[in-house]
Amino acid sequence: MGSPFWTGRVEKLYETTPRISPVGVELDTGGQTAASLWTKQAFVRDEIISPEGDPNRSLGHAQMPGRPIRSAMPKKGGMSRTFYSVRYLRRSRELYGRYLESKSWVRQQYREFLQLRPGMRIVDIGCGTGDFTRYVVRLVPGKCQALGIDSRASSVRAAELETGTAGLSNRISYKQGDAYNLPVADDYADLTCCRSVLMHLQDPLEAVKQMTRITRRGGLVAAEEPSEMISLYDPEDEDFAKLAREIYPAYHEGIRKLEGRDYEIGERLPTIFREAGLGEIRAEVLGNLFMPSDSRTSMRDVKAQIRMELGIHQETKADFRRALEAAGVSSNRITRFLRLQETQFRRLLTSGETLRGNTTFFGSARCLVTGRKKAPP
Repeated sequence: MGSPFWTGRVEKLYETTPRISPVGVELDTGGQTAASLWTKQAFVRDEIISPEGDPNRSLGHAQMPGRPIRSAMPKKGGMSRTFYSVRYLRRSRELYGRYLESKSWVRQQYREFLQLRPGMRIVDIGCGTGDFTRYVVRLVPGKCQALGIDSRASSVRAAELETGTAGLSNRISYKQGDAYNLPVADDYADLTCCRSVLMHLQDPLEAVKQMTRITRRGGLVAAEEPSEMISLYDPEDEDFAKLAREIYPAYHEGIRKLEGRDYEIGERLPTIFREAGLGEIRAEVLGNLFMPSDSRTSMRDVKAQIRMELGIHQETKADFRRALEAAGVSSNRITRFLRLQETQFRRLLTSGETLRGNTTFFGSARCLVTGRKKAPP
């Protein structure tokens, strides 16, 4: 199976995703017009940042002065660029969301590790279309208020509309902003979190310092990012599996050399948190597994995942080759891997009824790390 760092757009796969129009994202809004949703969001933005009984924290994220900021987003030509496609974000997280639904213990792990409780203020950095923001809010055992921040206006618009459709607009609002200069007041949040964001930044420490700044004393900063732990076993092509296990780390090394981004940043998170001044640092490893024979995943989703990986493979060949060349991998070795990878995808897709019995095993890990903002001495 393909690697989780491959991203892209697959036209056929996204038939059920929103269509981007000049004024935003078109999707089923449960009978509400876009105008009514925008009105509701404007109300929410004004209301959730004025907590009762604490005038010193009034207006929360609206208090930051405007000033020129450097962008935390990758350059247009960067290899991370397709991670920020609204279509990719929505479709990949749609599949991953259903994957999580089959693992009830993961919800409990998040709930306990992030210390979710009623009345919390949560800020989700690099929220994209708001999938993880909504996931965390639904895990809170009671009322809470959450703010999602993303530097892309298209993602913010999609997040607002999808949150309205989900009936969570009274608990979640969104704001455009930059990870290196968050538009949120100091000591605002009880929990500031991000997921698959620091891996795309050239200065993740600066972003964590910003997350720490907006977190109250005693509050938590949390990040979930990819680990370098990858496992692949293909019973029908063990040579390919061995080659893939060698190629994946080389790809990540090439990205680091070319762009200064770390797609295996997970193991570094505790050190980054310590350097940002956080204390009580804790870590967990979350495992992800793709195996066609696992009946908890529907065949529809198994095939959709393979089609998405195939489309990504075809679209990102040039970038993939460039990264591997930067890591010193020979052209012949790269060509062989790309050919075998596509062959594997097509073999799985054409296996028909036997796909459910396929025990190809692809595992990857993510590191979930929290740190507590220290009280003043």
